[in-house]
Amino acid sequence: MSRKEFSYLLKKYNEGTCTEEERAFVEHWYAVTQNEEREALADSDLDAMEPLMWQEIQNKIQAGKEDNELPLHPEKKLHTFKWLAVAASVIILIGVFLKLENNSISFKEYSFVSGKDFLQRANTTSGKLTVKLADGSEIILSPGASVKYQISSDKDKREVYLTGDAFFNVYKMPSKPFYVYTGNVVTKVLGTSFFVRAANTTHQVSVEVVTGRVAVYQKSEEKEGNAEVILTPNQKTTFKEDNKEFTTSLVDVPKLVASKEDNQQPASFQFDEEPLARVVERLKSAYGIDIQLENEKLKDCPLTANLSEFTLYEQLDMICAATKSHYTLKGTAILIDGKGCANMQ
Repeated sequence: MSRKEFSYLLKKYNEGTCTEEERAFVEHWYAVTQNEEREALADSDLDAMEPLMWQEIQNKIQAGKEDNELPLHPEKKLHTFKWLAVAASVIILIGVFLKLENNSISFKEYSFVSGKDFLQRANTTSGKLTVKLADGSEIILSPGASVKYQISSDKDKREVYLTGDAFFNVYKMPSKPFYVYTGNVVTKVLGTSFFVRAANTTHQVSVEVVTGRVAVYQKSEEKEGNAEVILTPNQKTTFKEDNKEFTTSLVDVPKLVASKEDNQQPASFQFDEEPLARVVERLKSAYGIDIQLENEKLKDCPLTANLSEFTLYEQLDMICAATKSHYTLKGTAILIDGKGCANMQ
């Protein structure tokens, strides 16, 4: 395929006149190309992206020649569609090495395997691997993890099959919900960020929400609404394969939840004779977590402290030490109990 033919293909894609095979090819190379702005393909300027996409294709072809995975010969002119079929069907690039000035430069080991409707990426490195989807979503694979995802844009939903651990930052697209399949667990989102962790040794799958809202349920359920768990920021659920049950709790290290209000100042955790009830409300708002005072006598207990540099659980330890109370975790809620201010004397 020549540069001119590739430009013509992008034009056909924009006009909606390309074949399904051609469309899958364009969307694949758009996803492979570094898309720093994380724009959805439909909102991107393909003319502007053309040089980057073309260069990426040339890089992969050259690497394929060296590994003998793509038997393309410059002296033989291949028909455009035959070239597309070879390039889009199977591309495997593992352990590509180039020598420059007698110095060996090792490229990261990435695996690309595509089928009719899905593309697979595997992280065979010792570090994180970022996978950018054509819709603008981003998946950060941990070492040993892999994903298989759709490359066609005409589906009514976006689907990803995950093995291992990964962090997802999903581009908001209400008309096309995003599904992550991990064993028998399905995570459904519209636009959010979350972790999915699949432990091979214990056969457990955990989902932890950072932003937004997700629904988690068993894949075997006929309807999504059956036995589903709704998670909000700083909540997680763990599915155990042996008893087929979800256990929902708070994440190990809760993080501050971004405010929905523009230009709002970060939450302040410096208190001067502040009633405990107000302190609790500040924490609830900052972390999006349900925190309750079990004893009414605790509400007016004054607190003077600067908790700004501490995690939530460290903050709670300091509050309880100052008010001679204690806290317990119950599901996704935190309960604070004690005898009241009289006990502080």
